[in-house]
Amino acid sequence: MINKLNNYLLFFIFLVFLVFIRLNTISYEIISWDEATYIIAGQEILNGFLPYENLYEMKPPLLYYLYSLPLFFHNSLESVRIFGLILIFISSISFFYILIKYVEKQIAFIVSLGFISIFNYYFWLETSSEIVILPLLLISFICFRNYKKSYLSLIFLGLLISISTLVRLNIVVLAFFIFLYMIFDKYECKKTQFYNLIIYVLSGLLPLLFLIYLYNYHGKINLFYTGTFEVPLVYSSENNFLDGAINYLRTILKLSYFNPINFGTVLVSFGLSVFRPNILLKDNGKFNIFYYGIMFTTILAGQGFSHHLIVLIPFILIFSFTKVIRNSFINNCKLLLLFVLISTQAIYSISPNIDLINNKYNFSLDYKIKELANSETMKDKKVLALDYHLYYFYNSYYYPSKIIHTPAWVRVTTEDRLKPLVNINYISSNESEAVLSHEYDYILCSSRICEEGRRTLDNVMIKSILKDFKEFRRIKKYSKWEHTKYSDLILYKNLKKSD
Repeated sequence: MINKLNNYLLFFIFLVFLVFIRLNTISYEIISWDEATYIIAGQEILNGFLPYENLYEMKPPLLYYLYSLPLFFHNSLESVRIFGLILIFISSISFFYILIKYVEKQIAFIVSLGFISIFNYYFWLETSSEIVILPLLLISFICFRNYKKSYLSLIFLGLLISISTLVRLNIVVLAFFIFLYMIFDKYECKKTQFYNLIIYVLSGLLPLLFLIYLYNYHGKINLFYTGTFEVPLVYSSENNFLDGAINYLRTILKLSYFNPINFGTVLVSFGLSVFRPNILLKDNGKFNIFYYGIMFTTILAGQGFSHHLIVLIPFILIFSFTKVIRNSFINNCKLLLLFVLISTQAIYSISPNIDLINNKYNFSLDYKIKELANSETMKDKKVLALDYHLYYFYNSYYYPSKIIHTPAWVRVTTEDRLKPLVNINYISSNESEAVLSHEYDYILCSSRICEEGRRTLDNVMIKSILKDFKEFRRIKKYSKWEHTKYSDLILYKNLKKSD
């Protein structure tokens, strides 16, 4: 029956299911640090600044331009989450179009629903940089499959991979893998091979050349180079390849153990497929370039947190569901696993969705940081947010530094990471001391940072900063931390100041 259904109807089902399982996303004000940072950076674009010009965060510039899009239509957290939903919807369509070339339409449909279901995992509810580039990478793979057949596909391949790299710098590894594949790919005409390489490289350089021109025009080319390349390279050098491999494996095992509904089914499906024959045929080499290229983008950078897996998940599913013999017992087992995943995610989403309906879709009822930022208590007050720095998006009265990610000031590695910015006089050499020694009215923090402490933070410094402050307000279990832990929101008041 599915074979007879129009693709547009299937896509409508994708959208309805996606909205249903992620509608509650908008109610979560805080999911991780990164989203708040990108929101503030995107807001700076709309304020007329270039990325890094007024405030700094070490992701490449195009991420902030893309983040400014939803904020342009509505300057709110809700618009960013809806933007993420749209990106996953586009990704699901792209994923479906990839699969139907290799498997029956009904299988592609069910697997695509399973793909959507995975994004109901709590820490993937935010609009991360991985979700921003996910549709770009999937469409890039479609273009890569056809790059010999059409110059237009080749141009789009170069452009999309370049844009992805200028959103997440480590995608340059995948760009290089593609380049190597095109060098060693077999051609009937060497001249055509040479032309294809030139087109791919030139197309890929266009977004970069545009940014170079833009920054050079404004006399800030040094800032572009330092902010886009030097600081991230210092960050990535903190870990090595072995660290990345261990982190990747540890994350996969933790996800499967603590979230078996989301990831256990994927892991079992992957295991059932490893020794099965694939049906990718001539596309197998191209698929491996993306599959291993994306994997290495994270491992080579020494990273391996759960959000880094987002861009690999669709390719794991493609790997699993195209390495089977059609109508086999193995295939039926995997479809059953996916059915369990899809139905369970739908059930999990019922309760929070009912709560939203009862609240008449007033998402802001759960926005405690917004409530705090707009309160009379905090009006015209200097606040240092050592966590929950989304506060500055709501209340722009005072920003303590040129570094958007204010929790970075208490990291053990802060000085090394920011040294390139000191070298170009973007910030002073004693910036950290200046920021942390200001007489703030309040400090906004979390129990995980200001009470429990973390290995990557200078916990002694944090305690010294708080010595003149007392707890003014606490919201227990306000945000989730890792897999099972929760963190309290704590507002500290300066003992030396009075209202």
